[in-house]
Amino acid sequence: MMKNLMFICTVAGALLLAGCEEPYEPKVDKEHNTEMKSLPSDQGFSDYKTADNPAFPTNSKVVINSEPIKGIKGATGTVVAAFDTIAYSVSYTPSTGSAQVRDYKWIVNEELVDENDVAFDVGDKVVTSADHQQGMKNTEVTIETVRPTTVYIVDYVDTAANKKVNRYKWLIEEDLSKE
Repeated sequence: MMKNLMFICTVAGALLLAGCEEPYEPKVDKEHNTEMKSLPSDQGFSDYKTADNPAFPTNSKVVINSEPIKGIKGATGTVVAAFDTIAYSVSYTPSTGSAQVRDYKWIVNEELVDENDVAFDVGDKVVTSADHQQGMKNTEVTIETVRPTTVYIVDYVDTAANKKVNRYKWLIEEDLSKE
């Protein structure tokens, strides 16, 4: 009888303690949609056309003038790569169940499952293979804007957290200025 009572008390205590801990939820700044995924350094870009004469060549020092995510505006960085492609701003509903993301900038033509030799049109719905944000990959996106342009991958230091961010993609020429 005493063993049973001890067992019941132990189980009840464990359940009580387990219920005290708050469940883990990643902190995401939904206003700025800041949960950017890191780009592996070994990701190949064989399907991308290297820019012939970019405004900001590889290793250029730049200042980021746009704010697609928190902590990037005003940051200084270094251009890692530049490609000529078609950039799109898109709206989509993440597969995570989060609220719809509107006018996300930028994904590129090579990141669309139904990749086209010509640009998609505003309003077209296509599936993306981009995984810049949690819940983005394999979702249907609606094309909001279309920009034939040079896109850049940039290493920079986050202005909010003072933390280095490697291989952020994508920024366009209008997002950057010389340091």
